[in-house]
Amino acid sequence: VQQLWSRLATALQSDSGPSSNHFNAVLQRLRTMPTDKWKPAADMSVRELREFVRSSKTTFVERSELETAYAEACDDVCPICTEAWVPGDIYRRLDRCGHVFHLECIDRWAMTSADKGREP
Repeated sequence: VQQLWSRLATALQSDSGPSSNHFNAVLQRLRTMPTDKWKPAADMSVRELREFVRSSKTTFVERSELETAYAEACDDVCPICTEAWVPGDIYRRLDRCGHVFHLECIDRWAMTSADKGREP
């Protein structure tokens, strides 16, 4: 990941104009998005589960309800590469919607989509 960021910084320094400004804004947004290590709901404490599903307006009483909400928020696979989550995978969670993606997948998508005016 560090190599990817340094290659992008070098590319940005050699380019200027509106598209590089947008690209720069996308990179800055990516840097502010939280990352974490994925783990199965069964390995998480109730506190961790509540923290993960905090954006939901529902009040959860039982652990099983928290695990269900976690499963709904975090599919069995990364939506970009469709690979199953493995404990320890690093993911990035989008602020607006709460969806999670492998760090490399969402960063690559954002960087290749930045020149098209799209952003995560």
